[in-house]
Amino acid sequence: MPPRRNHRNGPRSAAAALIAVDARDAAIPPEALAAAHERARRQWKRRRGVVEIHWGLKRVGGRTTPRRALVVTVEQKLPREQLGLRRPFPHELAVPWGGRTYYVPVDVDELDQAEKHADVRPGKGSRVRAHLRGTLSAVIVRGNTADVYLSGHVAGSAGAKVWASSQNNPECFLGRVAANRFRNNEEVDCAVVEGVALAVAKRLSKQPTAVRPLTMDDIGIPIRVGATSSHWSAVHDINAPAQFGAGGLMIGLIRLEHRVSERGDSGAPAFDAGGQLVGFVVGASTHNRRSHTYLLTATRGLNV
Repeated sequence: MPPRRNHRNGPRSAAAALIAVDARDAAIPPEALAAAHERARRQWKRRRGVVEIHWGLKRVGGRTTPRRALVVTVEQKLPREQLGLRRPFPHELAVPWGGRTYYVPVDVDELDQAEKHADVRPGKGSRVRAHLRGTLSAVIVRGNTADVYLSGHVAGSAGAKVWASSQNNPECFLGRVAANRFRNNEEVDCAVVEGVALAVAKRLSKQPTAVRPLTMDDIGIPIRVGATSSHWSAVHDINAPAQFGAGGLMIGLIRLEHRVSERGDSGAPAFDAGGQLVGFVVGASTHNRRSHTYLLTATRGLNV
């Protein structure tokens, strides 16, 4: 049986999902932040062992700080003496912009060992009910049981009860939320219920599928939202901010060209044309007077 993931951030209180930006970060123009992300991807994405580069909050000594950071997710962290000719990632990335140089914090995070060999089964339109109502995101098989993933803002705080149902299966109790990173000002809108009976989890999900991380080269590719729907759009941006209600800023999301999600779709899986899992619905928001659906990347969501 694969080892259980270590929920390093622990249980969260039911706080709003506002990114609490340190005063040093607030002075950095959005254009400089975008340039920093693009530079980081250009310099580091092809390095051996790098899985993804995204926005998050910097961790120091195992604790989350209010500082926004470029998070480099790697397959395995190596001590300096094992890096050989490879340079370690810097603590900050210097970005010249508008006649000034801004310094953006950098953090390195290791991909969960259980996640590397996980049996990922996307939800098949199954509905979930907890703090709010939404759609089941995915299931990961862990030996004789499974972990069930759902939207963080649907789940509520750690310890909340979660129920699920599907077209051919009546509502059943799944368990309690084990971890939720949609708390403490973090932007990963995903939660997990652990130890769900394998037979129940399989009835609520599709067959296993590959998870596809998106890159800048994927802008414009078609995306299908929902396991059973025919709602298609295209990738408009893969590192977009979005405002959800009063004070609900989230960053590092996939923005689709159109709004193709509805009320109750929070957490719904999204796929590319080949059926690979790319993300989960966060919600809809307006950008330049147009309404768009926003997705959390699957690689971030499943590494809760």
